[in-house]
Amino acid sequence: MYDKFKLATRVGTLILLSHIVVSIYLWFVELPNAATVKEITFPVTIIYALGFVNWMIANQKRLVGEPVNQGYVSMVTIVAIAMIVPHIALPLLFYPMHLTVDQLNGGFLFLESAFGAMFALVFSDLFEKKTEASAAATAGVATPNPANP
Repeated sequence: MYDKFKLATRVGTLILLSHIVVSIYLWFVELPNAATVKEITFPVTIIYALGFVNWMIANQKRLVGEPVNQGYVSMVTIVAIAMIVPHIALPLLFYPMHLTVDQLNGGFLFLESAFGAMFALVFSDLFEKKTEASAAATAGVATPNPANP
């Protein structure tokens, strides 16, 4: 069995780092009409960063997560790789493949369309908000019941 909290932390960190790397690359690489690309990648990076940082703050006292099986870990890994690798590869292939900005934007649009729904499902499951009681129950800690002191 695998720990869902640790899996979420690793996947979230990789996604955030990939967005930061792509954003920095696009900021410093001279692309024709790059404002269009930057207008897409920077807000998405900020959204992921805020969501992940918010989740980490909300879960800062959690030490363990609920157990998940190998199938779940494999599915999360495949979906994350399907999003991260093309997200990094597209900008790096811009000049070697003589892509236009429209093709680069089309690639990002295809990526978000093709894998975005799957990624959204995985993301919402991995980074679900935990209440203090449900986090304690996951960790195996008894929580007081106000109705039965």
